[in-house]
Amino acid sequence: MLTVLPTQARAAINSKITVSDLELVASDPNGKEDPNKTSIQGGDILKLKFAWDASSVGAKSGDSFEIGLPEQIRSRENLTEPMTVTHQGSNHKVGECVVSEHKITCTFNDTLDAITAQGFSGLRGTGSALMVAAKATDSPKLTVDANGTKTPVSIPGGKITEYVDSPYKPETVSKWANDLTADTEKLTWQLIFGPAQIKKALEENGQSLAVDGKTRSTITFTDELGPGQTYVSNKDRWRLGTGTVEGKEANYFQLTDGTGADQNTSEGDFDLDVSINGDVATIKVTGPFAPRSNYIIYYESTPNTANGKIQAGVRYRNNATALGSGLEYSYSLHYTKSFTINVEMKPGFGGFDVTKLLTGAETGKVPDGTTFKVGVHYELPGGAKTDAYPEWTAPGTVNQEGTGGDAEMSVTVGAKTVFNGTFPTGTVLTFDEDTTKASVTPDGVVWGAPTFMVGGQSTNTLTVEDQKSTAVTLSNSANSVPVDEGDFTITKALAGDGDFSKSTFLFTYNCTDNTTGLLMVKGGATSETSEEVKAGSTCTITEMTDSAARAGYTLTASDPQTVEIAKDQTAEVTMTNTYTLKAGPSPDSSTRPTSDPATDQAADPATDQAADPATDQATDPATDQATDPATDQAADPATDPSDSATMDDPSSLGSDPAASDSTPEDPSDPAGGPLASTGVRIGLPLAVAVFAVMGGALLVSRRRA
Repeated sequence: MLTVLPTQARAAINSKITVSDLELVASDPNGKEDPNKTSIQGGDILKLKFAWDASSVGAKSGDSFEIGLPEQIRSRENLTEPMTVTHQGSNHKVGECVVSEHKITCTFNDTLDAITAQGFSGLRGTGSALMVAAKATDSPKLTVDANGTKTPVSIPGGKITEYVDSPYKPETVSKWANDLTADTEKLTWQLIFGPAQIKKALEENGQSLAVDGKTRSTITFTDELGPGQTYVSNKDRWRLGTGTVEGKEANYFQLTDGTGADQNTSEGDFDLDVSINGDVATIKVTGPFAPRSNYIIYYESTPNTANGKIQAGVRYRNNATALGSGLEYSYSLHYTKSFTINVEMKPGFGGFDVTKLLTGAETGKVPDGTTFKVGVHYELPGGAKTDAYPEWTAPGTVNQEGTGGDAEMSVTVGAKTVFNGTFPTGTVLTFDEDTTKASVTPDGVVWGAPTFMVGGQSTNTLTVEDQKSTAVTLSNSANSVPVDEGDFTITKALAGDGDFSKSTFLFTYNCTDNTTGLLMVKGGATSETSEEVKAGSTCTITEMTDSAARAGYTLTASDPQTVEIAKDQTAEVTMTNTYTLKAGPSPDSSTRPTSDPATDQAADPATDQAADPATDQATDPATDQATDPATDQAADPATDPSDSATMDDPSSLGSDPAASDSTPEDPSDPAGGPLASTGVRIGLPLAVAVFAVMGGALLVSRRRA
């Protein structure tokens, strides 16, 4: 048994250690290569791959090899990564690599000396480091100092150009977030939308939206965070800015923020209103949306970790929906280290590595460094036995027939672990995971079934390839311990005058187990069911009565109701709205929700001062003291909203937007369109109108603390 406490000797470059096979390839922030990308510009990520060989130089403690980077590229992050090898069935740290902005230095320690004395040989390996394109160059190659040897390395596409923002393309609804590093403390999300495309989708659903650059209208979004993070609730961190515009160079600047403070009114008067309910935010954007233009909403979330930094291996997810349009988009990303170093295999043999990731609602409870045991069963190719490979040491325990065996490895959440051993080419490996062997299972956490991914496919088997370490991804969900649950239904009953059976009514609920949500229920005794709630809890259901108001009618709504949740039972709640026709002309029962016309001065054109341009007291852009958009880091044009980390497939709940055959809203209706109210002065009718037209869809926003 080898027992050595490694010490790091003073580094001395051993020029006989060779660094070769250097290659630059386009990559994403998690190291996924994109060989088809051949146009590199400032800020793009590149992966520098290399091989190193110390097998014939008598490497010892204190020996180092070094890679020097040219000024055109820099390391994505500064970090230190151990170099480990397997000897006598266990992992041993034989050195470490220190990555700085323009240099990678790997140094061996005295554990290597002890292993070498016991007959260990063939010390070689491979590595990779993520780089950022830092400076433009027309040269097709960069010169890398490969441990003292100046080595030309080709640039994908033959050059690095200055950063140029992506050209305008019509957006519907999309998401993006900043790339993550080990020190990230905030995730900056972007919700990118194109009003013209949302208008088409709304019209397909019988609704309308003004997009002419002059008329103020409103678009409402719901935004939901995935597990492991919390919204930054400060309203000044919720910001609206310009996006790309057809026929114009990109010029991102901030228009307004959630506090109501305008930063720039050159594009008109815009407002941003945000309400947060747990993991769900409702976002209203009001302004004179311009055609052939995109806009961006910026906001932040913080990781739910003890040290306030992101947790390696945890997927951070976000989903946004444009209400009433059927358009939605999801985006997720995770962090893995930007540098890897490992021992390579001998000719004719191959291996694998495992990257361990977590999902689920309880990831925040899982401590850094948590490990899991992965079982590896192997069958040699063609019925061969181990004695067919005299120079190969079979990992783990060989079966009685000698045709295969079983081994075990330990993997760490958020890290890529290289299996300490090799297999003959063609060997079939089968993986399993026993979650009962996790190094820690936090209170209140139950592990979900393991999911193995190889080559983008969900499978727990692979065939070993020659001279290749096959990448395996292993995911588990950290779930809450199951509890007894029940639910409830809401039935909307209508009484009195008018026929509002086709209208949609909005209800919020708050339960004592911290479950919150939003239900949309159609009239005419239609019922909708809540999400599951812990048995024994009580839930208070409240109708959003201002969205239920109808022009020309007096509304008498139900008071909030509280129900108790029983195991495997569905509690029934009926909420009744009574409408009484006011004196005067008979209104159209299909009128959209609005405030009481008796108090709505905006409904009287004769008294609407906002309709008179001569009396419009909007802010003079020339005197606007808004913050200089050039200093708004959130709107930094160097950040390409089209970049992605781990991109989910966008989904659209509606068909392709097309021109609607339905008759548009009467422009004389003071409530305006179903999701848009026009005019410089909006007031309460706008807020009411936004919610009342979200008919035909059930939205359940869920959060469990």
